[in-house]
Amino acid sequence: MSAKKTGTKHPLFGKTRSAETRAKISAAQGTAIFMYDLKGLLIKSFFSANEAGKYCCHKTIIRNAKNGRLFRNKWILSNIVK
Repeated sequence: MSAKKTGTKHPLFGKTRSAETRAKISAAQGTAIFMYDLKGLLIKSFFSANEAGKYCCHKTIIRNAKNGRLFRNKWILSNIVK
């Protein structure tokens, strides 16, 4: 069994990922969120709930997206493309 590399021994220690790399990881692992207006027109899409969290807590975003509830009396959030 090999020892797990942590701290300064980890190969990525001290390295930062580019914005492009972070976006790719987020798109691959995140839950896509779609923001619609009250008429059902797509306003914005996000790679993940964390990215959508700029507007509110990501847990609130996910809860509203799953339930299809009105968010801030302006938007309908969904994790499914309509």
